[in-house]
Amino acid sequence: MPLIIIFFIWYGIYGRNNPKIYSKLHNKLGWVIAICILFGGLSGFSSLFGGLLTVSIVLAFFGAPIWLVAWLIARSSKGKAKQKQNDYDYYKNHYSQSDAKAGTTVTGLTRAVPKRRKIIQKFNQKYDLYLTDEEINRIVDASYMSNCWEREILDMDQKYDTIAQWYRGDSAWLRAYLHAFPVQNVTSDFESQRSICLDTFYQIFAEIDPGKYESVESCVREINQRFMTNFDDITFSIAHRFLADNGYSFSLPRYDMHGAKSDIDRLKDKYDRESGSTASYSSADRREYTKMRQP
Repeated sequence: MPLIIIFFIWYGIYGRNNPKIYSKLHNKLGWVIAICILFGGLSGFSSLFGGLLTVSIVLAFFGAPIWLVAWLIARSSKGKAKQKQNDYDYYKNHYSQSDAKAGTTVTGLTRAVPKRRKIIQKFNQKYDLYLTDEEINRIVDASYMSNCWEREILDMDQKYDTIAQWYRGDSAWLRAYLHAFPVQNVTSDFESQRSICLDTFYQIFAEIDPGKYESVESCVREINQRFMTNFDDITFSIAHRFLADNGYSFSLPRYDMHGAKSDIDRLKDKYDRESGSTASYSSADRREYTKMRQP
């Protein structure tokens, strides 16, 4: 029984806070418990009969893998710590800081893998982000190496009256991308994710040429129909600003005032344009213009 206690202490402190370990063990806990019970029974058997051979087998097949796994974890964690430190510089420059609490990380997010996954799944369903299980797992895994991805999960755990409140902050470009595209390209490297969003927005705006449309609504409608996306006026504006901030300037849709002129305005233009020339006008045009000018 002590083996079971040791396992659950280890799993609660470290196992469920490591995405690789959690993904391998969370569906196999029953087998792990059975193995612990088995080894506990062998240990009791060896104490009764003084079987040194049994103890040797236990140490060889159970003790050695523990030390090997511990060594591999210690070695890999150094690389992860370095990677996260590099990302932390970006995090400090682009995100507001949160007060970390006991059992949480520098951003204040829980350390547990299942809790992080549950946060994304709930937010994904509530706001129709179209994230697949694979993409959710990728974000969870990335959050243990990237403070920025970690902060994205933390912000998904906040309460919003509307999704527009979620767009606030420096990562609005990412959040607009996640909401506007039903098929996404999600990567664990946050800077690479930024490049993906920038390239995707640029391709759409370059092909659609927003300046030729008479309104944002008509432009957004055309984008959604052509690219099967879910843009609205807010995500369109975020994407446009993000492109402009990175040196890609696109004209915004503008209403053609000529299209708003009434019949009398068009007739007046024709009369004014032709009145100074030698061209002849029909008497019907002049009578129509005079009639329309009368109150």
